Amino acid sequence: MKLTVATPLAIVLEADNVLHLRAEDETGAFGLLPGHADFLTALAVSVVTWRDQHGAEHHVAVYGGMLEARGGDAVVLATREAVFGDDLHRLETEVLVAFRRGIEEERAARTDSERLHLAAIRQICHFLKIRTCSGLSRRDKRSAVRWSRPMIQQPENHERLHEAVKRRRERRARWRQGG
Repeated sequence: MKLTVATPLAIVLEADNVLHLRAEDETGAFGLLPGHADFLTALAVSVVTWRDQHGAEHHVAVYGGMLEARGGDAVVLATREAVFGDDLHRLETEVLVAFRRGIEEERAARTDSERLHLAAIRQICHFLKIRTCSGLSRRDKRSAVRWSRPMIQQPENHERLHEAVKRRRERRARWRQGG
């Protein structure tokens, strides 16, 4: 069986005569032997291990990715990052910890980005003096209303407000008269 490990920038590894491959996805660890049925899975951050025809064990740490077994004789692994090494202990302790730390940093950065995005929307609503912003959550709408000036303080709306009050009084008077 032939194993190929590729990242977006390079082919990290091409190994021929792989007799056994062991990897890990979200459901747990699994193994592939020559002649395996076609298979596709999303890998977790883990160490992929394989044995060559001489019985030597080799390892590569992967930053997630996709593993595809084709035709029973080829395994292709596409990942964002991969580190090849024969020292399993070093790969598990140093590299996997660094990969997992990277995932947590990405999550934190994504959260911070979302917060900045919502803050910018709130500021835009505030400066545009929009009473409600469609597409925002209820909490964000309340925030936008809270920070905008009340309608009566806006000079351009003062005349419109008086006209609306006048029309309402006229309607109420007509209703009281029965018609």
